[in-house]
Amino acid sequence: MSFIKKQNVFGWLLCAGAVLSLVSMIIYIANSTSGFLAGIGVNAYIIIASLVAILGSIALFLFSDKLDERLVGLATFIIGMLIAIAGVEFVVVRIDAIGELLNPIPHTDAEISAVNVAITGIVFYVVTMLIYVVTTIAGRLHKKV
Repeated sequence: MSFIKKQNVFGWLLCAGAVLSLVSMIIYIANSTSGFLAGIGVNAYIIIASLVAILGSIALFLFSDKLDERLVGLATFIIGMLIAIAGVEFVVVRIDAIGELLNPIPHTDAEISAVNVAITGIVFYVVTMLIYVVTTIAGRLHKKV
């Protein structure tokens, strides 16, 4: 119980970032393996960067009270960069599909739906990255007891 009491808002933001990273990764996998974009394939960089960020966030949440504050800040910065890389890669692999909708030709509902899901996933990655930026600036994830 004392572990829960020692958490401050930035520790809980780190947990929220891990959950949003998981949601973003699931949206990317679902977008890549179903519907209109099913044949394109899955980019391994996005999955690996997201998984490392999620596992790093969990480990940092559990053990940050035992680490130096500078090391915690560096770790949250690296986690934020991993999420930024995953988000940029998501944009790169979906930019053609998004750009295709700008052509003035009729588009199917499947195309529009796939692009909407991709944009939703990209927004989740951006929000997650912003959470990690705030957590990095804060530095301390636990209250001093």
